Amino acid sequence: MSKKIFSIILFLSIISLGVAPSMVRADYPCVSGWVSPSGTVSGCVPKSGVVSGSVPSGSGGLENPISINSISDFIAKLLNIVVTIGTPIVVFFLILSGFRFVLARGNEETLKSAKTGLLYTLIGAALLLGAWTVAQVITNTVAALQ
Repeated sequence: MSKKIFSIILFLSIISLGVAPSMVRADYPCVSGWVSPSGTVSGCVPKSGVVSGSVPSGSGGLENPISINSISDFIAKLLNIVVTIGTPIVVFFLILSGFRFVLARGNEETLKSAKTGLLYTLIGAALLLGAWTVAQVITNTVAALQ
């Protein structure tokens, strides 16, 4: 039974990680619709400053797409992403541990397994919180030194 639950949890985790990249959309010159080869616009609403069917013009240089200018900014953004993804996972496993305690019904072996799962979940939560705290301290220290 626990292998089946683990398989379901692993499957849902992998699927949820695959959903985030699919929500990213490219920066097309038209909000919706398309431009035919003859140049007619079919349902295309141009973005501000962009002529339908043309490529947006820029300064000709490379732009920083993630707007990170220092290592401390990179670490802060990376850990914010990790905390954003990790917090629901920790909550899910806390709830799962609670269900495992309820389903143990006094069975010592199942109860021991539930306690171990809760312990690992709390250790993971502590590591997540500790990493975020250390990153905040480092970021604030570097910002104060500049």
